[in-house]
Amino acid sequence: MPLREACGVLGIASKSPILDLMTVGLRALQHRGQESAGITVYDGEHLTQKGMGLVSEVLNDFGDEFTNGLTGIGHVRYSTAGGSSMKNAQPIMFPIVSPPSGQSASASGGHPGALPAAACGMVPSSVGGPIDGP
Repeated sequence: MPLREACGVLGIASKSPILDLMTVGLRALQHRGQESAGITVYDGEHLTQKGMGLVSEVLNDFGDEFTNGLTGIGHVRYSTAGGSSMKNAQPIMFPIVSPPSGQSASASGGHPGALPAAACGMVPSSVGGPIDGP
């Protein structure tokens, strides 16, 4: 099997706050992608921080609202398809239309367009527009 590059995805659910575990885990996965990094934690609402660059550059200054989250998903991106832009930085927030309504955070080990909600025609609310295509 040929070597294939892919992104790094990390999910944590705990009875204790997970922010420190998420940042340490994403630093450990940094070799999987250095284009962008992001994290979404949930503590009654989804809080997302993401940007272009290394984990240490993007995920280094969280507000107090991030410190109590008990579940989270994180992502480091290695560009295999699509452009190198914030539109492709993950996690991506999707609206949940059917009851109970709300939001969900998703991340993919491949192109963000491969996320299930995107395939259903939903537009990510956190990026304000469609995801860049291949």
